[in-house]
Amino acid sequence: MQTAVCLICVKPDDIWIEFLSKFTHYKVFIVIDSPEIFKSPHESITYVQIPDEECAAHGFSDMNFLIKKQVTGWEKALYYFSLKNKEHGYVWFLEEDVFIYGEKTLLDIDYKYPKSDLLTRTYKTNETGRRNVWHWASVNIKLNPPYYEAMVCICRLSQPLLSAISEYASIYKKLFFLEALFPTIAIQKGLVYDTPSELDEVVFSRNMSKAPFVNKTRAFHPLKSISNHRNKRKNLNKTTGGVQRKKKGSKRRTLRGKRK
Repeated sequence: MQTAVCLICVKPDDIWIEFLSKFTHYKVFIVIDSPEIFKSPHESITYVQIPDEECAAHGFSDMNFLIKKQVTGWEKALYYFSLKNKEHGYVWFLEEDVFIYGEKTLLDIDYKYPKSDLLTRTYKTNETGRRNVWHWASVNIKLNPPYYEAMVCICRLSQPLLSAISEYASIYKKLFFLEALFPTIAIQKGLVYDTPSELDEVVFSRNMSKAPFVNKTRAFHPLKSISNHRNKRKNLNKTTGGVQRKKKGSKRRTLRGKRK
């Protein structure tokens, strides 16, 4: 089954459209969280627009308490790939402020982790279900601990994980904060969860004056200015491989379990 790439946005930016239109190894989708109707200018890109009410009716809601919208592009993306389009064994999900140099960045990670059900940056564990750390006081989760949390603005999910999330939505009629949802469901279901070093530069926020120079092999977040994405790629085209920080003792971090 082919792997898909899905950009999640409110309105598609021309720079992202141009960038994704050059992908040849992935089927590309853009999930748009806007009632305004958009048509893709490229046959290689599929635009997905789903009414909020349709997602909520199937339990795909409440994935981000930080904003006042119960159904966002994330709910629409998960709903689409777990119930409406199951043709893809794996799906890369990206938010607009994630920078990657090119398609090969994702292909190289896929080559290293061909069967992982979840790929994210490193995760943290909440063994006892404490509510006074991180955002746990605001996470309405119906499962027993331990719980887990990770940055998921760029991540890859498998069909077994998407199915497990859909099952939770069907039972409880809503989901919970996406940064807890993906790692907690994956680990509690005994799925294969890897945290590639190529995602280490995916953080919540940073002092850009002290940020490492982006490179061709790693994802980088946040890079809010979309026009800056194009400039970074032009600069990297002038180098042989980009500058990458050396990291002592970097190892593959894996959590493996039997699929249930």
